[in-house]
Amino acid sequence: MSTYAVMIDGDAEFTQFIAVMKATSDPSVDGNWSNVGANINVGGINKARKIKSLWVFEDGSDLHVATQSDDGKVAYHVFDPGTDAWTTSDENVVTNNPPGGNHACSIALRSDGDRIIAYAGNDGGDDAIFYARNEASSWTTNVQVDGAATTDDYTGVVIVRGLSDRMHFFYKNDTDNDALHRSLSSANSLDTADQTVDATAATGQNLLFSPGVSYVSGATKVRAVYLDFGNKSSIVELDSGADPSFATQVNITDDGTIVNGQLLLCLAVDGTTIHLLYSESNTGDIFHDENDDDGGWGTDDEEKDAVTCNRISCNVYTRGSKVLAYLYLDVATVKYDERTLIPAGTITPPIGSAVLTGAGGIMDLGLIVPTEV
Repeated sequence: MSTYAVMIDGDAEFTQFIAVMKATSDPSVDGNWSNVGANINVGGINKARKIKSLWVFEDGSDLHVATQSDDGKVAYHVFDPGTDAWTTSDENVVTNNPPGGNHACSIALRSDGDRIIAYAGNDGGDDAIFYARNEASSWTTNVQVDGAATTDDYTGVVIVRGLSDRMHFFYKNDTDNDALHRSLSSANSLDTADQTVDATAATGQNLLFSPGVSYVSGATKVRAVYLDFGNKSSIVELDSGADPSFATQVNITDDGTIVNGQLLLCLAVDGTTIHLLYSESNTGDIFHDENDDDGGWGTDDEEKDAVTCNRISCNVYTRGSKVLAYLYLDVATVKYDERTLIPAGTITPPIGSAVLTGAGGIMDLGLIVPTEV
């Protein structure tokens, strides 16, 4: 069992590549990580392009990666942990030119292998959200997800896969300051219109949503976390389906969260228990909250003290015992840590963090992806 982490690496001004970090033994121990993808020319390695957004989706034993560069280009890559090699690198999905600062991409795969990438684009001079689809041959691109109002800007997109390969898109109407949703069926039919999740979300943030989760409890439930007024975390709840109904749990965190170019929130699911990690705005420390199958959110507990968390992502997987693992940027150093879940919902706090060596100049973090090799 090896643990992989995918991130943007390289000089922020010049050459960049996608770093793939690997731990073949205990990932929570210093020195157990190595960079197995650093010298492979993928993503934004052209000096004229810099990667601005990266997303990873694990499908079986492959890591599917979407990137969007500062010139708007969206690219697709596949890393095979079995051979520690890129089997697809820098495959052009679309060349688009969104206004600066609003780049965002997200990727998910259907059960039959169809790939869906959502990304930032331009609609007559306004920011817009599009998706591209590949059904084993070529990419169908520039299918507009948002309401296509040429006077409004739409930014920041996150995909969550739900029931029967339905893709749920979460994004923001920057002009009206609304948190929005629209879904795509397995037959490639979009909902009749984008729906308002929250009309009073956080102001001044192009990126509103962070990675969401889905799980089965009677119905296939989709949950996404977003930044609400007061820079606190809120959750949108829905059952996967066309034009779904929404419920929201607002301001579930006791304190605000830092906004540092990206939202410092992440969700992971263990059965029907959802875990939330966030960087607390006053200290930069990492805090944790959880919810067992819509049973209500509790009092936030401090996960990591005396850190300055500038990025965070998390995942639940079994490594001897089941763990809530997270990758975070402590000032400018990428670290890995985990908490043992014994059983779901009960947590043993971590002791220390492992530093991921061999990858410098980290600009962004991908997901922690445990993969059998």
